[in-house]
Amino acid sequence: MNQQKLFLLYLSIFFIIFFIDSSTADIFTKKAPLFYKTPDSLFPSGQLSEEELWTKRIRSETTSSFQVQWDRKVFQYKQEELLKEIQVADQAIVRTGLILFQDSNFKQKNNTSVSNQEVVKILSLGPSWALVEKYKGNGKGYLPLDLLESFSEDIGVGFTITSLFLKEQRKENSKLITTIPQKERVKIISWDNEKLFIQYQNFKGYVNSELVFMKADFATQALHQKDGWLSISYRKGTQLVDANKKEYPISDFKAYITNKYLAFSLINKINGPKIRSRLEIKNLSGEYWHVSLLPEHGEVWWKKTMPHLERTNKEQILKTDELIKRKIYSMAFYPETKLKGLISAEGVFKTIDGDHWKKIDFFKNENWPVTISKNKIWIVGNYKSLNEGESFEPYIRWDTLSQMVESTYSLSPKFMKLLKLEAKENNDIDLWLDTGFKKIKMRHSLDSSQWTLLK
Repeated sequence: MNQQKLFLLYLSIFFIIFFIDSSTADIFTKKAPLFYKTPDSLFPSGQLSEEELWTKRIRSETTSSFQVQWDRKVFQYKQEELLKEIQVADQAIVRTGLILFQDSNFKQKNNTSVSNQEVVKILSLGPSWALVEKYKGNGKGYLPLDLLESFSEDIGVGFTITSLFLKEQRKENSKLITTIPQKERVKIISWDNEKLFIQYQNFKGYVNSELVFMKADFATQALHQKDGWLSISYRKGTQLVDANKKEYPISDFKAYITNKYLAFSLINKINGPKIRSRLEIKNLSGEYWHVSLLPEHGEVWWKKTMPHLERTNKEQILKTDELIKRKIYSMAFYPETKLKGLISAEGVFKTIDGDHWKKIDFFKNENWPVTISKNKIWIVGNYKSLNEGESFEPYIRWDTLSQMVESTYSLSPKFMKLLKLEAKENNDIDLWLDTGFKKIKMRHSLDSSQWTLLK
């Protein structure tokens, strides 16, 4: 070990000893982040309670970084250097109730509030913020981007990989309408072979589909207009390739279920990923830094302590007394015994002994309504399992439900959000859904696949 490395090692030990000795006992009973001169500082400059740092915060914007994996190697990406699936979503679910802000700096709140799990429309996005509009009632405002998760049942929007030309016609020599900058959201209207007919601001025209990211790029499941829900492996130009290597035109799909851990590189890294490389996100919440002004230190950078939604390969098993300490969203058990069942509580867990609960990784950390039919078919949200949770497949045809609602009420659903499930006799299940203009109840026969609108 050379002298420079020895010096850094001794210096880091000194800092650790210094902070342990000089801090009062009280500071460790609170959330007390270390703060740094810059996000790249090798050593911390000090430590202060989160409450005090927050009161001395001078700006609300945050910078975030994500650990991603590519080619079996780990890289660090800033928020603006990668594209996540929420950025190509048209609608989103709010992960917590809050009052919206008037601007993207989150300095002043407005009079618009959104509730936990409410569906909103995304109007525009920045690196760390989203401007959203309520479907129910009037109002719009800003909120942190990490408080949103994309809503599955729409085709999403486009996101420009690079600056591109918007043309009047699909021909290459067609008249130029305008130039669209890189990293812009555009509305996809229709497909014309390899060209996309889109809307950008007040302009409409054609662009090359190869230069636009879309929700199809993130799809794990996609709703085909004839073949129903299909498992998707990847996008290949204007086609989606399913798990059996069969190719389908993207224009034939109506909705997508996306992978939150998938991202695409928007930059070229030396000896690393290039533009459009597929990345696997290892830390969904990122690392968010805030800036405070301290009299003794000037501007300092610190991370707000918050629960991270980390992905883990380790099997998570909880005992009943541990699980019930969480907020229970939904639960269901076998008709004749309480030894086998499902609980949705910051993730979906199953038990076969009534005491130990194994997390079903397919559903990540999300809360879904659950039920178990009289014939012991396990239902989690819009998925069913015939083998006690070992595998799941979609059972809801959202296009069919949407048509039933429209024919009954003469109104098209603004969205279709599943609220509650309940098992009935004869292997039927009841579903409560929010359509954006009315909450409805439907009955589905798991034996005949028949749907009935009850109210």
